[in-house]
Amino acid sequence: MEALFHEGVELIAEEQAAGFLNRTNPLAPPLPKLRTHTLLSWLFGPFTITGASQYISGYRDRTTTAEYENIDSWLIFDANLQYRVPDTQMLITFSVLNLTGTHPPLVNQELAFDALTHNPKGRRFKVGVSYEF
Repeated sequence: MEALFHEGVELIAEEQAAGFLNRTNPLAPPLPKLRTHTLLSWLFGPFTITGASQYISGYRDRTTTAEYENIDSWLIFDANLQYRVPDTQMLITFSVLNLTGTHPPLVNQELAFDALTHNPKGRRFKVGVSYEF
């Protein structure tokens, strides 16, 4: 990240922001170097099965002790099953979010996780029914 100047005065020095928590930098949010979201769906008859994964690479917190400096990577999986009831406009959905119940990695701050990057919610089940008139 380039330095920030105002009327010739350097407000924030130039620094590498990618791969760091950036707690003390007001211009850069946490920036893991790699973040992916993959999705795979299979449609057969009235059923649709969808699987998703989200991966966030590990990164570092430069402002804490060595014990908490490295923030682990995080991988979660979601699954979704939809059933379109034949000869109707009804759709029934069953989802499992965070299938393995993976907790977010530990970060040395108030909530013990990075709220801008990770989701603290554990395994969740959702059931939905929709009908088009």
